[in-house]
Amino acid sequence: MKTPVKSIVKILTSLTAAALLLFVTSCNNWLFNEDNTKATWGTITKSYEFPEEETSFPYYIISDDSLLLCPVNHASIANFDPIDGQRVIVYYKPDTTETNESQYWKDVTVVQVNLVPTQDMVYSSQKDTLGTDRVEPQFIWLGGGGLGSQRHLNIQYTIYASNTNKHKFNLVRDQHLESPMDSEGYYVVEFCHDANGDLEYANYTNVISFPLEGECIGVGVKGLKIKIKTITQGNKEYILNY
Repeated sequence: MKTPVKSIVKILTSLTAAALLLFVTSCNNWLFNEDNTKATWGTITKSYEFPEEETSFPYYIISDDSLLLCPVNHASIANFDPIDGQRVIVYYKPDTTETNESQYWKDVTVVQVNLVPTQDMVYSSQKDTLGTDRVEPQFIWLGGGGLGSQRHLNIQYTIYASNTNKHKFNLVRDQHLESPMDSEGYYVVEFCHDANGDLEYANYTNVISFPLEGECIGVGVKGLKIKIKTITQGNKEYILNY
């Protein structure tokens, strides 16, 4: 689901400009500025048990498209310390010699790995203390869940800021609500932004990922209803079906 916003003026330093400029048409799969290079969101796994007859790697990447990416150049990726369960955006080149297209695993050459900030949901009866400032969602979608990985809520957003280090974000379950689900069967949460008094100087864009576990994905829950105080459209609700 996409929400149009103003053009990005500056890019948040926690991600490279090259990475963010790719987030324009799709949530899971973009073309990189190089032939035969792809990009996808995914989750690092260091505990996946591959069949004994297959080549073993120190870690794999379970893509949000439910592929198991096997990085053949894992030893040459500079300054990357893989952590089990870490969310990433990975740029890769598929093995062009592969002949079995029905396989769910792919030997790939990793071009670049960007870590995605990951944060647990907060349960609070004082959600306003966690931020009431505006934030503009660009993309909101569900990812992960393939090959045993954890499901995540992913949000790409824009804020006005002069010092991005001041800004805090939380996905909040308001405990003042009588029930975790509304009358339609959706689990209700709010994406809160606290600017901590920062000046609205220029546009910055970033991404964040929230693991979904427990009652929010329990039996009978149809999906998520996400409340956001947006920059351009006021208070909005976004619905994602499981």
